[in-house]
Amino acid sequence: MENFPEHKSNIATNGFTILNKPFSEIEIDAITKVIDNSCSFNSTFLKTRDLFAIRRFFKEVPLARELI
Repeated sequence: MENFPEHKSNIATNGFTILNKPFSEIEIDAITKVIDNSCSFNSTFLKTRDLFAIRRFFKEVPLARELI
């Protein structure tokens, strides 16, 4: 993790911190593949031209839990 002491201080001071790149490209590819291979035909998946959303994400895509 980038600059752990700074993030720890931000959490203590502000109650949050911002991670610029929490996942590597390899991890992002793996997560994307799991999502792409999920069944997206039910009402918990919302896909339009400019939006993609999944309600109850870990319930619908349980394999993503381990990756994330």
